[in-house]
Amino acid sequence: MSNESNNGVANLLSSIREREATKAEQLKIAAQIAAVPDSQFDDHPEVKHQREHVALLERRFELTEDPNQHRRLTEAIAAMRLELQQRSAYMTNAAIDDLADNPLTFKRAFAASEEVRRLSCTIVAADSALAALNQKRNGRSNQLDEMRTARSELHSLLHRLKREHLGMSGE
Repeated sequence: MSNESNNGVANLLSSIREREATKAEQLKIAAQIAAVPDSQFDDHPEVKHQREHVALLERRFELTEDPNQHRRLTEAIAAMRLELQQRSAYMTNAAIDDLADNPLTFKRAFAASEEVRRLSCTIVAADSALAALNQKRNGRSNQLDEMRTARSELHSLLHRLKREHLGMSGE
């Protein structure tokens, strides 16, 4: 075997040993990080906030996975639309009744109009929720991606906090 061949083999073996040593060090660091319990950071404000965010996204995902939610929401919207018609008619009658007041304050009509406005806003919100459910049913929702991203952000946050706790810098 030539001297060049021996040098090439020696360099290759040295490179392999370096990679194995680096990998062993990375595994040691990963084991140290994994040994720190996540619960140690339960009171950390960022962790609390991110966990609440993840829980909210998971709850939303579960709700939109439930096939009964679409039916329930559709029925609720229909009921609210009927109530809106009834309250709108009442508002007109209340304004007529307010004509008897001296001075004209339209207190009854104003109160009724606030109920109509509140109900209208609620219907808009419910329609938005229904549209989101329909997107999910049609496979066009990004809820799963949002939930995975939030979980990943929580994992990264905990990883960073564990490294800081262990006095490790960098990633």
